[in-house]
Amino acid sequence: MPNGPPQFPDDEDDNGDNDSHTGGVTFTRVYANTLALEQIARDKPVFPAGSMLVREKLLKAEDTTPELVTVMLKREKGFSPKSSDWEYFIVDGAVRNVKLSEKVGSCSKCHTKAAETDMVFKTYLK
Repeated sequence: MPNGPPQFPDDEDDNGDNDSHTGGVTFTRVYANTLALEQIARDKPVFPAGSMLVREKLLKAEDTTPELVTVMLKREKGFSPKSSDWEYFIVDGAVRNVKLSEKVGSCSKCHTKAAETDMVFKTYLK
């Protein structure tokens, strides 16, 4: 895209126990690697190992630097059955420091709500 990936309003409704969600309206840019792109638009995607989804959280639509970045990386089968083999990362907005890396915890707990779409929320595709 000439002006970068689309930005979506992200009306976050969260209890505040997760740094990646602070409540209120923020804006999001979402990126996917080729493996993830092949599945993301399907009704019931099954992401292969190596799929990566990256979400930049912006406080304002015109921001060029994200407040933080969240990453989902699909690992090999058996890596973490509870998280459907996803590994989650929260990275600072400068993309210099990993603030959190987990295979089970608050990220996977929330993403179980999207079990029918292989733990991936598809609200950004609307």
